[in-house]
Amino acid sequence: MSTRMFPKMTGRMRKFCPYFVVLLVAFFYVVVNLLTDSFVAVESRHGIPTPAIPRQEQKPVTTVLQTTTTARQHIWYRPENNPLFFTPRKSVVNPLNYNVVISGDPDCVNDPPFLTVLVLSMHSSGEYRDAIRNTWGSLARNNSWPGFNITEKIKLVFLFGTAQSSTQNEELKAEAKQTRDIVMFDFLESYFNLTYKVLMGFKWVQKFCPETKFVLKCDEDTFVNIPKVVERLRSKEWNTKIAGPYFTNEITRRGGKYEVAVSAYPFRIYPAHVKGNIYFMPTDLARKLLNASYYMPYVNMEDAYITGILAKSVGGINYKGLNRNEYSPSRALKGCEFLSKVASQQIQPTDARDIWKKLNSKTDCK
Repeated sequence: MSTRMFPKMTGRMRKFCPYFVVLLVAFFYVVVNLLTDSFVAVESRHGIPTPAIPRQEQKPVTTVLQTTTTARQHIWYRPENNPLFFTPRKSVVNPLNYNVVISGDPDCVNDPPFLTVLVLSMHSSGEYRDAIRNTWGSLARNNSWPGFNITEKIKLVFLFGTAQSSTQNEELKAEAKQTRDIVMFDFLESYFNLTYKVLMGFKWVQKFCPETKFVLKCDEDTFVNIPKVVERLRSKEWNTKIAGPYFTNEITRRGGKYEVAVSAYPFRIYPAHVKGNIYFMPTDLARKLLNASYYMPYVNMEDAYITGILAKSVGGINYKGLNRNEYSPSRALKGCEFLSKVASQQIQPTDARDIWKKLNSKTDCK
């Protein structure tokens, strides 16, 4: 009897065997992925640092390579879903041990400035730097602004990494001898390294201008209304906070120019922060953010990292947002339009000179 049933059972098994194999494979796939997610989640709950993007060699022209991982990684939606990520690591993970190649004119010790302005520039943007020096940045040389009596000392420097071209580096050194407002560090000049540029700018302030009261960071295509900034920094409502264009729900990009690796920042949303076109803060806050950066993984989105991730890591930092009535982010203002603004973006050198001409006019801007 058993010999008669065996062929029938074998036939049924042969019939359903492919389905059984598919189900078995699917079962093991689900189990393995669940175990992987659980392991990553446990790591984060216990504060084990997420691996940082490898830092570049301390050489002028060494490229920073962003590595990827084939392991499946857990991504949280908002920072509050895993607050332990923002706890500073127990040891240094981001040493910032770069050298100053050009130190500018660190004349801050005997006569500390009220405000130090850090402008992010590129080697090829000499026309932008000249426009700033001859317009809104001229206040750093002569304390003069049309229609205002500025008594506070303002210091302005342009920040650089090191170019791959030795010719560009030599040209910048020659410019620095004439203008004495160039500061260059020995990491590679690149978009990925903008975070290094700002943090090293803070470090430069800490070493050469430690008594400056406030720090302002902006891009080279920004026109800054320094009297408006000074007016706000005199106010208790502004002078204890990070001020700038304020964002609360910016999405983390995983591709393109603004790509941030999951291994560096495993959240879909950045913490609240101000945008990097322009922001300013008390120097003691900049120092706190700098000190926190040594113990937090490097993230290449400078504004979200410095004014968001590091600020959240430090804790207790408040913001003051610039609204659209006082900040123009996407359209270059013309002439008298700028009078009521704190800053304007997308400013070409010709735009800067036009605004400055109108500000100096006694009749055009009534």
